[in-house]
Amino acid sequence: MPETGPRTSAGIAKPLMVTLTGIAVTILVNAYLQRSALELQLIAQSALVERAKATEKVRVTYGNDAVAGLSRIELALVNSGRKAIRSSDIVSPITIVVDSGQVLDVLTEELSPPDLTVRFSIDSARRSVTLDAPLINPGDGVRFTLLVGRTPPPHVTASARIAGVRALHIADRRPENRPLWKTVTWPVYLASLGTVVAFLAFALFLYAAANLQRARHYWSSKSLFLPDHASPEMYAQALELTFGSDPGLEAKVRPILDQAAAGRSLSKEIRDALTATVEKHIRDVRVSSYRFVVGALFFFLMGSGYVLYSIARVVRGTP
Repeated sequence: MPETGPRTSAGIAKPLMVTLTGIAVTILVNAYLQRSALELQLIAQSALVERAKATEKVRVTYGNDAVAGLSRIELALVNSGRKAIRSSDIVSPITIVVDSGQVLDVLTEELSPPDLTVRFSIDSARRSVTLDAPLINPGDGVRFTLLVGRTPPPHVTASARIAGVRALHIADRRPENRPLWKTVTWPVYLASLGTVVAFLAFALFLYAAANLQRARHYWSSKSLFLPDHASPEMYAQALELTFGSDPGLEAKVRPILDQAAAGRSLSKEIRDALTATVEKHIRDVRVSSYRFVVGALFFFLMGSGYVLYSIARVVRGTP
């Protein structure tokens, strides 16, 4: 005997949809808040030339200047938001500072797009570098290397005052220090949870819709188990055996059954009214079930796309 479980699916459908909608709204709000975002990524750092121990015989120079050692710090500046950053938005320039040693040179490694205009300026004390870019569109970035005259590589800080950007942070993207699970941001984990919930909801609603369809076909052959001279009690029992415990259906048919005398055969008018009521209830529940199936599938596809897109950006080095 088929069991549709309409009460179970209907009872959890709204809470599930509310949960999924809440997750989606949270992600959208976070994306809206991140419409202006600039990130400085630490890609790698290493010592190129260690301090020479035998200084009377070995001399390390860069150009014509003697240096105690030579380190490289590879960085990337990326517009990770959804809004372009123009020179007019920059109140205080993008400045990168080393806590020790001197910045000897700045090497531009990669521009994205290739025609991105970027200028670097080293201050007179060679302790900071200023980056100037007239326009940084969403997704634009520059990858560059600082050559510093000391070992080990110094600590780097960054600052800027830009309209719409709360702060310029340095994100450690070194593979050895930043595994993928740490690089992924919290909205991605939240979206992953919502995607799993959406998939489970999709499977549950699809199962309930299939059971309802089977019950509908079974009820269409009710003449095989429900005689024409059935009493109200027999009709109610047949409904419960076919559709299970369904308060919504019971609330619709009970007033009609109460019009007939207990233990007496149902009249044709009452049977017709019951048939019309049950069929309308089946149509309404079926439409609701399919709506929930489509809604859960939509959330699942949207969440899967967001998670995969975010992970791909992280793997490519774009936050």
